[in-house]
Amino acid sequence: MPSTVVKFLAETDADCPACGYQLRGAPEPRCPECSAPLHLEIATTQSRPGAWLFALLAWSLALGFDGVVAVIFTTAVAVTRPPLVQLYPYIWVALFLTLSALSAIGLRRVYAARTRWLARPVPVQRRDAILTFAAVALAHAAVGLTILLVG
Repeated sequence: MPSTVVKFLAETDADCPACGYQLRGAPEPRCPECSAPLHLEIATTQSRPGAWLFALLAWSLALGFDGVVAVIFTTAVAVTRPPLVQLYPYIWVALFLTLSALSAIGLRRVYAARTRWLARPVPVQRRDAILTFAAVALAHAAVGLTILLVG
């Protein structure tokens, strides 16, 4: 009894996903050219995780940067122990620890929303990924500008 793949290929033009060989009429669920095993599946074009990964990348970069800067500032404050009346070093430590926490929360939320994210139309996924990246970048640019201006 022929397999579902063989039945499907008896009536359908399809190329091997591994080598591109034309599979119509293949006698078994294996590519006659490269021997790659074949199977049928139901898929959606929305299941491509590119936009979701781009949003994850935005939060990951933010968390990495904020975490490293928080460690550097915390180490500098711990080593130099400035008097409490000099608030700026402590403010920077608190700021970057807060940014690290917010970045971790953003990363976790996007990661947890994968199924909902991929259920939306691809243009909406792309828009949301670009907006996420832009918002994270602008927030960090604002903090950087503040640091430059305040000194």
